[in-house]
Amino acid sequence: PIVMHNALQLLLVDDNSNDRELVIAELRREFPDMQVEQVADADGLSHAFEQPRYDLLIVDYKLAWTDGLAVLRATKARWPECVAIMFTGAGNEEIAVQAMKAGLDDYLTKSPKHFNRLPARVRSNLEQVRQRHILKETQMSYLKLFDSVPIGLYRTNPKGQFLDANPALVQILGYPDRPALMAVNEAALYVN
Repeated sequence: PIVMHNALQLLLVDDNSNDRELVIAELRREFPDMQVEQVADADGLSHAFEQPRYDLLIVDYKLAWTDGLAVLRATKARWPECVAIMFTGAGNEEIAVQAMKAGLDDYLTKSPKHFNRLPARVRSNLEQVRQRHILKETQMSYLKLFDSVPIGLYRTNPKGQFLDANPALVQILGYPDRPALMAVNEAALYVN
């Protein structure tokens, strides 16, 4: 998960050195302690993938040795929670859709007016990932509590179909397991 108190770890994949420098200059205004791994070729990417983690990937679509979609897929396979932004002048709507399906978080057209928007977009995407992580942790805590409390708990829909039941309720009602209880309609459990 992204830890905001540590320096932001950026993997910047673009074969244009001028564009890399502009991206770094803009992001340093917002993230002065940012650590950057610049990648301009296949060897550099191989080296980058040996590192322990990155919080952020910024990738161009058109690269001399591959394309941004391949880099995106490889990055997400290694670091699923890494925020991924495609910043390109060579893409189009079809590429953006493919990239979003592959896990891209944001897509920006590389133009002079968009360089200064990059820091805000990065911060927004990092915050969204942080919020998703908090939600996931909260859900896990809820499920742990739901399953461990010694009181029978359950949820049903308006038709009486079980949506969830904890182990205590399964035991209290004498069912062999949760799926067996879930197959019953709540109304069948009442005397009258």
